[in-house]
Amino acid sequence: MTPAARNRALKEFAKPSMRVIFLELKFAARGLTLTLANRMIFLSPVWSLDVQAQAIKRIHRIGQTRPTHIDILVTQGTFEEDIVQREASMRSQLMEQSYSRALIEVSVVFHNS
Repeated sequence: MTPAARNRALKEFAKPSMRVIFLELKFAARGLTLTLANRMIFLSPVWSLDVQAQAIKRIHRIGQTRPTHIDILVTQGTFEEDIVQREASMRSQLMEQSYSRALIEVSVVFHNS
């Protein structure tokens, strides 16, 4: 996506009639303020917590007036599910608190394949 196309898409998203914007993570993780949005859905897990936290911060930032909600879709019975569960079990309590604070209100949603 060219910078001009990205800017057009963001202007369209600002219209009251627009309810959804699809962004590739590499375009959504840095340099945007999307406080018009209050829900983010990752279509697959993001393996870099820094990149994921940066993407989430696009909607959860100064100027956001509504509660934010984040979903991460994981297909049940896949290696992704196994990795997500392993990562969660390996985090210490302190790491879990930091992780949760960084991600605001993230829920992992498992979907059948």
